[in-house]
Amino acid sequence: MTQLLEERISGSTTVATTDMKLEVVVIPVSDVDRAKEFYGRLGWRLDADFRFENGFRVVQFTPPGSGSSIQFGTKVTPAAPGSAQSLYLVVSDIAAGARPTRRPRCECQ
Repeated sequence: MTQLLEERISGSTTVATTDMKLEVVVIPVSDVDRAKEFYGRLGWRLDADFRFENGFRVVQFTPPGSGSSIQFGTKVTPAAPGSAQSLYLVVSDIAAGARPTRRPRCECQ
């Protein structure tokens, strides 16, 4: 459970609880198709690839067993490509988790 603090007008604090889940992290990329190929080669599930006439495009992938997804695309974020920091992908078996990155034509940088 996540705790939310709610201040009353009187200045005292009460605690309310509710379930919260992080669903999506937006990652700025310079080449949407290259990023799509990369995450596909990792074995991540492609959830969406929507294109609109105004140039907006959003691609969403979910890692196996994860309740959270990543999104990237064009006109999705004003952040500079490559500027995402301090994101952690946690695996239960590091050797098994690294195998998809060793597939042919799948480079990690």
